[in-house]
Amino acid sequence: MDEFKLILLIMTLGIDALLVIISFGLVGKVSKYKVAATVALAEAVLLLAGMKLGEYLEASFLGSWAPSIGAVILMLMGLYNILDKDKTEGKNRVFGIAFIFVIIGVSIDELAVGVSIGLLGFPILFVLIVDIIKSFIYTLIGLTIGSKLKRFLNNWSAADKIAGSIVFLIGAWTFIETLFF
Repeated sequence: MDEFKLILLIMTLGIDALLVIISFGLVGKVSKYKVAATVALAEAVLLLAGMKLGEYLEASFLGSWAPSIGAVILMLMGLYNILDKDKTEGKNRVFGIAFIFVIIGVSIDELAVGVSIGLLGFPILFVLIVDIIKSFIYTLIGLTIGSKLKRFLNNWSAADKIAGSIVFLIGAWTFIETLFF
């Protein structure tokens, strides 16, 4: 795999995170750069962990299950957002437990792909730089799209339900893909 294919692979890893991050832009005013830095760091750490694991292992048990685990986490967090009745209007909940689980859920594929990248022997620094830049930019784009969509929604409860639905649907879509494709 040459560097061009590697960059394409890394860029596709961020699409699920981009779609999920749109939902965070819907639920309230957030520090875009703080969220982008957090997402980029989480994805880079999981990618690095996967790469290091891939350097030492020829196969990873988690590697085959990672998409399913990530999908289930996303579905559960989406349901949590849809069903949670204790949310207060305008309350910033982005840095709560839901945020942590959603970021892990969308980043777990980085761990699995990192194993493969590690097995292929790509330079760690190059891979991490590309991944961090991708994650940061995708997160800023997702938050911007979400905040623009939020203007069309007057009810915070509706925004939370839509955000939860997006997260759940992406999780369900990913889970179905892991079963059938």
